[in-house]
Amino acid sequence: MGMRLSLVMVGTDEPPRLAEDAAGLFRRLTQADENAGLHMDKEWHGIHFLLTGEPWPSAHPLGMAVFGAEDVGDNLGYGPARSLTVDQVQYVANELSQIAPEELRSRYEPQRMMQEMIYPEVWEQEGHEALEWLMTGFQRLVRFYLIASREQKAMILAIL
Repeated sequence: MGMRLSLVMVGTDEPPRLAEDAAGLFRRLTQADENAGLHMDKEWHGIHFLLTGEPWPSAHPLGMAVFGAEDVGDNLGYGPARSLTVDQVQYVANELSQIAPEELRSRYEPQRMMQEMIYPEVWEQEGHEALEWLMTGFQRLVRFYLIASREQKAMILAIL
């Protein structure tokens, strides 16, 4: 099955409440419909790397797009869920929408991604097809953030 990223739009009052309700948090992350949630396959890690140049969470502002900002609740298997405030969602949406596809494509370095162990480690083997997979995932991510921003939603994210 592998590590997948779930992002869910929530009201501003939900992250603190869900931090105290592990079952409710897991349910919210896994059962959100397509209007309130985005479920990404393994491309999340490659997208994060293209955005930040870093393999794991970092101080880079766009690191929030995949890894969120503040812990919410307990470890769900690959760490705790993370949240973004409405302002952070709006910031990420704005920044993501400013990235030209050509710029993101130019950051694709299959050999370096393999050296950095960017999950799922198919970059050299899959080459151009893997890049297209990342670009499609990036477009979905941008669209989701823009909708959340427009609706003035906070967000909860988790790798499950």
